[in-house]
Amino acid sequence: MYFLKDPDSWQFFGRMNLTRSGWGSGGARHWIGVGSAVLGCLAVVWTGRATAESITPGVEDRETLDRGPGVGPVLSGAQVEMFRANTADESSGELHIPEPMVFDLVRPLGAKRGEFEVNTLVRWVASGEGPRFQWAPEIEYAVWDGHAVELELPFSNTRSEALKVAYQMTLPTRVSSRFVHGLQLIGERLWLGERGHVLQPLYLTGYATRGHTSFMAITGARLEWSGSRMDSRFLINPSVFHNLNQQLAVGLETNWEFAALDQFELRVMPQLHMELGLSTSLQMGVGLERSVTGDVSGVVAFRVIRTF
Repeated sequence: MYFLKDPDSWQFFGRMNLTRSGWGSGGARHWIGVGSAVLGCLAVVWTGRATAESITPGVEDRETLDRGPGVGPVLSGAQVEMFRANTADESSGELHIPEPMVFDLVRPLGAKRGEFEVNTLVRWVASGEGPRFQWAPEIEYAVWDGHAVELELPFSNTRSEALKVAYQMTLPTRVSSRFVHGLQLIGERLWLGERGHVLQPLYLTGYATRGHTSFMAITGARLEWSGSRMDSRFLINPSVFHNLNQQLAVGLETNWEFAALDQFELRVMPQLHMELGLSTSLQMGVGLERSVTGDVSGVVAFRVIRTF
């Protein structure tokens, strides 16, 4: 993890880094470019919300969930209800909002008590320092309606990197029947490199349009401390998805992590989601990652999901 080592600089949750280099001409260009990118992502999410709230849901909206482009239903009524309850590839079973692949949720928002999921994310990163193979098995369980917990073990090659636990709750809403939101808290104990702890408080929002397009945004902070040093970052992960049918969805996930406006990490991951059955899903994608130093790496990833 990157720590700011200049004692003359200060930053917290994406505040401006007040170093002379930050105010230089090069720093100013970075600030303008990054600021424009963030505003663009926020505009996309806000546009999705406005579109969703401007449409009053009706009977035909529910039929859209149950019927494909043909005349008859793709699944029987009982199968649709089972699909909605068990699918791990969605942040809301009712709204059919796909779940981002890399930075995922702890079960869908609105999960019902007793829902159980196991999944593994596999990533291969081709960087200038050589390829890295990372994988992370995890289990997720809904302890009550709208409340879920997660246990994850990230690995680098064959070495365990950390232990992660997470809690997620779905919040009530009266904004729109096409809007869903919640809170997530992630705690992590780092075992490799500079050992330390990580805490991530997050706010989750999802919007579904009348058609087959949906939006998901995860915002919050990442706090990491090791000994007397502490690093704080602002996170924003906007994603957009389009359901091709009940079994296929395509999407674009972006993960932004800011130490300061001119110091950020970015991941761009186009992805394909496939339902292989009523309780098995596969997500896969190819994208790019940018480190805080500006180095760009290619990444290939997939996630296999099984619900019970």
